[in-house]
Amino acid sequence: MRHARGKDLSFRGDRYEEVPPDDWTTLSQLQQWYQLAARCGGCGRVSRVDRYALARAHGAALPLCAIGARLTCQNCRNKTGNMLLLGTMPRD
Repeated sequence: MRHARGKDLSFRGDRYEEVPPDDWTTLSQLQQWYQLAARCGGCGRVSRVDRYALARAHGAALPLCAIGARLTCQNCRNKTGNMLLLGTMPRD
């Protein structure tokens, strides 16, 4: 997907880093330019996570380190070993 000004908004899994297990930053404290993704512990699938839908469902005070345990893979339905990934949007 491309932005009207030519910015590349497509999803690239290589820009993401794993959230440390001791990171108690909450969804409400996370800056807008950060994107969330999830990696399945079973099949290895990486997909984008809608942070605003997550905040509506579980509350904006949910720490990032607690999100991985709540994720379910849409591909293989795995619920164990899933990891939350944090990345930034590309900037000019």
